[in-house]
Amino acid sequence: MNIKRNLLLLSSLILLVLTSCEKKRDYLKESQIKNEEAFLSYAENSEFEKVSLPGLDGDTYIYMKWLKDNNGVAKHQGEHPRQTDLVKIHYQAFVLTQKKNNKDAQAFDSNMNKTVVHWAPILRVQKDNNQPLGLAIALQNMAVGDKVEVIIPWYLSLPMISKKFSELTVAKYYLVELNAIDK
Repeated sequence: MNIKRNLLLLSSLILLVLTSCEKKRDYLKESQIKNEEAFLSYAENSEFEKVSLPGLDGDTYIYMKWLKDNNGVAKHQGEHPRQTDLVKIHYQAFVLTQKKNNKDAQAFDSNMNKTVVHWAPILRVQKDNNQPLGLAIALQNMAVGDKVEVIIPWYLSLPMISKKFSELTVAKYYLVELNAIDK
């Protein structure tokens, strides 16, 4: 009787271990879902506008909120930079899920406090200085003097040359001010 009970207990334990090992946790997928939910939560926010560029279709859009327009000119008016232009911007970049849950979150990248800002192409395709496509979409929808909040989904927040696996699923929040355009 003890042997039967021990065998039954052992087989139950083995079955429990095997079933718990069958399903592996997909951290990348979980992160994508979490970041996608954070991005999509802005769809209901009437202060944010869904923005894209002509010729881009499907899910190629970001959300933008204008904090300051271009020196009193109506939003979307004035000169917009093209993809090939150089721009001077001040910005702060945050991980969206951290910024959404903590208004005092630390920026992972910023030049907001710098007095000298260098000219940079809208699409920086260099091996060590790269920006996401979502930020390029935002800049091309801005005019000089605009200050905006930009919400970029994880699939548009990737640098064109990603160095880190952790960047693959991170939605981003940018605070951007367009200072100048050089054609």
